[in-house]
Amino acid sequence: MSNYFELDWDPEFPGPWWLGEVTSETAPIDCRIFTYGVKERVDGRLRVPIRELGQPLALTFAAFSVPIATREIADIFEKFAPEALQRFPVWIDGLPQPYQVLNVVNLFDAVDRERSSYVLWRPQDGRPDKEGDFRQFDRMIFRRDITPPPHLFRVKGWKVVLVVSRPLMDALGGAALRGVKFSPIEQ
Repeated sequence: MSNYFELDWDPEFPGPWWLGEVTSETAPIDCRIFTYGVKERVDGRLRVPIRELGQPLALTFAAFSVPIATREIADIFEKFAPEALQRFPVWIDGLPQPYQVLNVVNLFDAVDRERSSYVLWRPQDGRPDKEGDFRQFDRMIFRRDITPPPHLFRVKGWKVVLVVSRPLMDALGGAALRGVKFSPIEQ
C-alpha cells in the first residue's frame, strides 16, 4: 500500500476545460515560477484564459502544469500542509469568483536512488541549470524512511511531479474531484 501519490490531470476524463498561461495584469510573468518549488512574490491581479471550453473542474492544471483550484479545494491543501503552500487568487475568464493558484513550495528529497531507474542531466546536455537533476525516470521509488512525513511536496531534482500523502488524497477524494488522478508511488 502506497503512502504517496502523484497528482496529475486525468487524460481519460471526458470533456474537461483546458486553461492557458497564468498572467498578471500589471507586469509580465513567466507562469512556470509556480512549478519551481520556491516562494514567489507576485504583483497584480492574476488571470488565466480558457484555452478550450469544457467542464469546469475544482482542481485543474493551467499551462505548464500550474495547479489551479477552487477556494474550497485550496483550503483542504492548506489544512494538511500550510507550510508547503502559497495561494494566489486567479481569475478565470468568464467566471465571477476567483480560483487559486497553488504554488507548492516544499521540495523534498524523496527518491530512493538505489532502487529507482533514472537518467540525470549531464554537462554535455547543454542545460547547466538542470545539471545533476533528474532528466527522466523509468521507475521512481521513494525512500522508506521519509520523516517527517510531508503531506504535499515537489520532488527535489524532479519538480514536475506534485506529490500528496494518502491522508491528503483521501481528503481531496472526499471533495468528489473529477478530472484528476492519483498515481501511487512505490516506497
